[in-house]
Amino acid sequence: MNITHNSMKMKNISQLTRPWNSRGITLVESLITLAIAAVTLSLAAPGYSSLLHKNDMRAASGLLHTTLNVARIESVKRRRAIRVCPSADSASCRNDGDWSDGWLVFEDLNANGAPDAAEIIQLVDSLEHGVAIEVSTSIDQYLQFEPTGIAGGNAGLAGEFRICHEDSNAYSLVLGVSAAGQVSFKQSIQVDCSEAR
Repeated sequence: MNITHNSMKMKNISQLTRPWNSRGITLVESLITLAIAAVTLSLAAPGYSSLLHKNDMRAASGLLHTTLNVARIESVKRRRAIRVCPSADSASCRNDGDWSDGWLVFEDLNANGAPDAAEIIQLVDSLEHGVAIEVSTSIDQYLQFEPTGIAGGNAGLAGEFRICHEDSNAYSLVLGVSAAGQVSFKQSIQVDCSEAR
């Protein structure tokens, strides 16, 4: 008797749960879920892109900071002037003031103002896509560290590098080089990177 009563209970429970298990998801429920997911993604995407752009700029500014310090150390160590110039082809300096494609460090042994293959100390040609570097007019063609460690550019003055992202112009990092040759980050600023310096 007990066995029959328990089997009847099991049968009643299974009859109650079966319609719920076999029902599935309706089209309306699927559309609501997709709409919620789309709204969530559209709200999160701009913030994520901005974060990626800031990381790309930080990586480029860190690389430039390291390169400039290496150039200064090499100038003191070798007791010779060391130049850092923008480069698009990894072999020569460009003269249009655009540092966004990379740069090279060289010791101008033959004093011709151009890097020869044997004079190149360091080469940077792998910046993140979209990173833009604007510079002061005093260092648009090169920055030179003297054997004493002091720095100057084509106008005899040191200057600033402003690193930003083409798709996120509202935020930029500034790397300054003093006349004494000190390389340091300045306050991050909220201005357009293409603003004239």
